[in-house]
Amino acid sequence: MPGPRVVMHIDMNAFFASVEQRCNPGLRGKPIAVVGSSGRTVVTTCSYEARAFGVKTGMNKYEAKRVCPSLIFVIADNRKYIDTSTKIFSIF
Repeated sequence: MPGPRVVMHIDMNAFFASVEQRCNPGLRGKPIAVVGSSGRTVVTTCSYEARAFGVKTGMNKYEAKRVCPSLIFVIADNRKYIDTSTKIFSIF
């Protein structure tokens, strides 16, 4: 007889930014924003360091750079996020 069913919610806030900082140690502790590859784009997510300056998800990149001049833009790498997510969920 199986045990009781367990439901778990895992919130990986700023996940894409955290993955980028994990994969590139030079980005750790710096304000970064993950953006799409198009020339006109918005912030997909940002690091906690960027959030401290007022950068928010959905903000256009020009406004984000205005509120945080030291902001570093990183092009999203969906394959990297899928691979990392798969590793995390394999634990559970």
